[in-house]
Amino acid sequence: MALSEKVFRIVSDHVRRVFKYPIEREHDRLAGQLHRELMLALKRPHSRNLSESAKLSLARRMLDLHEIGFNDGFARGTKK
Repeated sequence: MALSEKVFRIVSDHVRRVFKYPIEREHDRLAGQLHRELMLALKRPHSRNLSESAKLSLARRMLDLHEIGFNDGFARGTKK
Protein backbone atom coordinates (compact mmCIF):
# COMPACT_ATOMS: atom_id res chain seq x y z
CA MET A 1 0.00 0.00 0.00
CA ALA A 2 1.36 3.43 -0.94
CA LEU A 3 2.15 6.09 1.65
CA SER A 4 -0.72 8.26 0.42
CA GLU A 5 -3.22 5.42 0.95
CA LYS A 6 -1.87 4.71 4.44
CA VAL A 7 -2.11 8.39 5.39
CA PHE A 8 -5.65 8.58 4.02
CA ARG A 9 -6.67 5.56 6.14
CA ILE A 10 -5.21 7.25 9.25
CA VAL A 11 -7.01 10.51 8.39
CA SER A 12 -10.33 8.76 7.76
CA ASP A 13 -10.16 6.96 11.10
CA HIS A 14 -9.30 10.25 12.82
CA VAL A 15 -12.20 12.12 11.22
CA ARG A 16 -14.72 9.44 12.13
CA ARG A 17 -13.46 9.33 15.72
CA VAL A 18 -13.25 13.09 16.34
CA PHE A 19 -16.14 14.47 14.32
CA LYS A 20 -19.57 13.06 15.02
CA TYR A 21 -21.15 14.11 11.73
CA PRO A 22 -24.08 11.91 10.78
CA ILE A 23 -23.47 12.68 7.11
CA GLU A 24 -20.94 10.48 5.31
CA ARG A 25 -20.29 13.21 2.71
CA GLU A 26 -18.97 15.54 5.42
CA HIS A 27 -16.58 12.87 6.68
CA ASP A 28 -15.27 12.33 3.17
CA ARG A 29 -14.90 16.05 2.46
CA LEU A 30 -13.01 16.76 5.67
CA ALA A 31 -10.86 13.63 5.34
CA GLY A 32 -9.93 14.67 1.80
CA GLN A 33 -8.99 18.16 2.91
CA LEU A 34 -6.86 16.94 5.83
CA HIS A 35 -5.24 14.31 3.61
CA ARG A 36 -4.17 16.93 1.06
CA GLU A 37 -2.72 19.13 3.79
CA LEU A 38 -0.82 16.25 5.39
CA MET A 39 0.58 15.00 2.08
CA LEU A 40 1.83 18.51 1.28
CA ALA A 41 3.50 18.67 4.69
CA LEU A 42 5.10 15.26 4.18
CA LYS A 43 6.56 16.40 0.84
CA ARG A 44 8.25 19.50 2.26
CA PRO A 45 12.06 19.49 2.34
CA HIS A 46 12.30 18.85 6.08
CA SER A 47 10.20 15.67 5.71
CA ARG A 48 11.65 14.22 2.51
CA ASN A 49 14.43 12.21 4.15
CA LEU A 50 12.19 10.57 6.75
CA SER A 51 11.38 6.88 6.53
CA GLU A 52 7.82 5.84 5.73
CA SER A 53 7.15 4.83 9.34
CA ALA A 54 8.45 8.21 10.54
CA LYS A 55 6.15 9.97 8.07
CA LEU A 56 3.16 7.96 9.31
CA SER A 57 4.08 8.81 12.89
CA LEU A 58 4.38 12.48 11.94
CA ALA A 59 0.95 12.34 10.29
CA ARG A 60 -0.57 10.86 13.46
CA ARG A 61 1.03 13.57 15.60
CA MET A 62 -0.21 16.31 13.27
CA LEU A 63 -3.74 14.91 13.54
CA ASP A 64 -3.44 14.85 17.33
CA LEU A 65 -2.54 18.54 17.22
CA HIS A 66 -5.47 19.17 14.88
CA GLU A 67 -7.80 17.48 17.37
CA ILE A 68 -6.41 19.51 20.28
CA GLY A 69 -6.85 22.75 18.33
CA PHE A 70 -10.35 21.79 17.28
CA ASN A 71 -11.41 20.91 20.84
CA ASP A 72 -9.74 24.05 22.20
CA GLY A 73 -11.73 26.14 19.72
CA PHE A 74 -14.96 24.62 21.02
CA ALA A 75 -13.90 25.21 24.62
CA ARG A 76 -13.23 28.90 23.90
CA GLY A 77 -16.43 29.24 21.89
CA THR A 78 -14.71 30.09 18.60
CA LYS A 79 -16.17 27.05 16.79
CA LYS A 80 -19.84 26.24 16.39
